[in-house]
Amino acid sequence: MKKILAGMFFRLFKGFELYALVAAMLLGYAVVLAGQFEDDGYINISRTDNVTTVEYNDKSIVINRDNIEQYKFASLGVSGSDAYRCYVEKLPDDVFKKLQDTSVLWQNELDFFIHLISSIHYIPSVLTALFIPFFLGRLFSDGTIKNLISGGHSKRRIYISSLLVALAIDILMIIIALGVLASFCAYYFWRPPVYLPVVLSYFLIELLVVFNISAICISALFISRKKAAAIIVGFLAVAFMFIPITEFAFITVFEESNTVDTNSEAFQQYITVQREEGPNAMQQRFVMSDFDIVYSYRGEEFSVIGGNKMPVSQRVLYLSMIYLDPYMIPHLQLFGIYPYMMYRDGPIAVNAANCLAWTTLITIAGYTVFKKREIA
Repeated sequence: MKKILAGMFFRLFKGFELYALVAAMLLGYAVVLAGQFEDDGYINISRTDNVTTVEYNDKSIVINRDNIEQYKFASLGVSGSDAYRCYVEKLPDDVFKKLQDTSVLWQNELDFFIHLISSIHYIPSVLTALFIPFFLGRLFSDGTIKNLISGGHSKRRIYISSLLVALAIDILMIIIALGVLASFCAYYFWRPPVYLPVVLSYFLIELLVVFNISAICISALFISRKKAAAIIVGFLAVAFMFIPITEFAFITVFEESNTVDTNSEAFQQYITVQREEGPNAMQQRFVMSDFDIVYSYRGEEFSVIGGNKMPVSQRVLYLSMIYLDPYMIPHLQLFGIYPYMMYRDGPIAVNAANCLAWTTLITIAGYTVFKKREIA
């Protein structure tokens, strides 16, 4: 396998495809980020003449490029860990007060940063759907696979080597994206709220999603031996990111899971604690099996949601569709589940597992067909 990988990487660095890919990744992601920063309306104030008015400490404050630095998260003296855990776990009272008093500002920064890192996979996925067929397609068009098999290399090693090369390319694109994002943050004088366990887990999902597209393209290529077929299949897979077929399941289950029973004892307890002690007195936990956020107060857990009325079989079907969706995390974010809960309570782990499962199944299918076919 070492000889196969050495040959593939030699061809990779010798050819033009890699450099075209890097250039496209740099330019494409820079254009996307420029649009995202332009639309934010807060972070971009540091580099524009824009102004915004927010309610800050019970006063209306006009924020412009001259005073914005004092209102950014970095000026609060609060750790990224506390920002991500705010409203989810109990924080020291002094820390919570700082975050609560400025929530309209730092929460915008955290939400925007999570949006940025959870949408990284779009550009690499599109480029992968083009790069894999063109680069690895040369194995077939140039007769390289036939020569490798004649030289004693097994089809299994060839297939696995192709996957490893694709994984290396995917990692490179994610690193490039991180570098471009860091450059934009530096340009806008922005130090976003970062809590490494959460941020790294999001980056893992982005990588696994892109690798899933790579596995699909490789499978289509090795089955059909046609670049055009692999490109078509790859772009159909990418299109699925933008056409959330499972969104109706998310909406149906979410609406049921957000039907609050205002007459229940649990709801009355929730209102009383919120009014008398504030949100920092309670903790939250996302229960994946129930698709419900459970509150905890002084060691007692309770839910303010009414009883589930959906038939069990239907609920199991919908939850299966949700948790088998390789793009689950971006979809879940639309429903207000905090990033820290995504990391701590299981959704990110489930998303990583289902990405790996889909990649494994796709790889097995592709290799099984490729192994049985004769190479002409």
